[in-house]
Amino acid sequence: MSYKDITGDQYEQMLIDLENGTFVPTANEGAPSPLYAPYNSWREFLEGDDLAKDELSDQYLEFLTIVMQSYIEIEVPLRSNAKWIAELKRAFLIAGIKVAWKIPGHPHLTLAFIDETPDVDAVVKGVEQCLSKAKAPAIKFDKLNVFRAQSGTKYVINLTTSAVPEGFQCLVNNIRETLEQNGAVMHSKFRFHVTLGEVAIGDAPITQIQELINSVVLPEFSLTLRDVNFLEFRGKRTIFAKWTL
Repeated sequence: MSYKDITGDQYEQMLIDLENGTFVPTANEGAPSPLYAPYNSWREFLEGDDLAKDELSDQYLEFLTIVMQSYIEIEVPLRSNAKWIAELKRAFLIAGIKVAWKIPGHPHLTLAFIDETPDVDAVVKGVEQCLSKAKAPAIKFDKLNVFRAQSGTKYVINLTTSAVPEGFQCLVNNIRETLEQNGAVMHSKFRFHVTLGEVAIGDAPITQIQELINSVVLPEFSLTLRDVNFLEFRGKRTIFAKWTL
């Protein structure tokens, strides 16, 4: 069975397994579908030039790109009941635009998406070295923004800053360089943003989303970021290591 033979029912079952935390994307002899194919095969599929990717849904392609990723994040202690968040949600509600809000939830800054993860112990040791002398960064948040996700399937409404502190950027660079030295493969660059919500492509033009965002008054505020996590996503969040700055 080839990737383009995946049926809608199989895709829906994958989503159910993913939601229930029972999706196990490992090699499985005689599996009824390629949903359980080895990760290397998925990577070859995504990077291949002669495969009919257009015959699969955008959602499934997006799933393939994230299901086996591990990542380094730093938690952002946002107040989910902040006035500006309520105003932001209200603006989109009045406009009739459906948003998959991530707040309340687990607000964070992703420091590195690791597409191909080397030995976990090596990653933990390398990140620990980077964090051993690091101080908890104080970040000034003063901007709301939107961009098109790399998958091309959604727009990401986010909280960001107009000036990334030099010390924080150096810490991110050190972590990413250490990961690469330990064999990690990262296809995406660091982009400073805290995801607040997501809008599916086609539900609204990005210009309208930006206008709604601009209508919200965001009071400038600073937060100290202390908690760093190394996680993997295989249908559910698995934390390999946690550090406190």
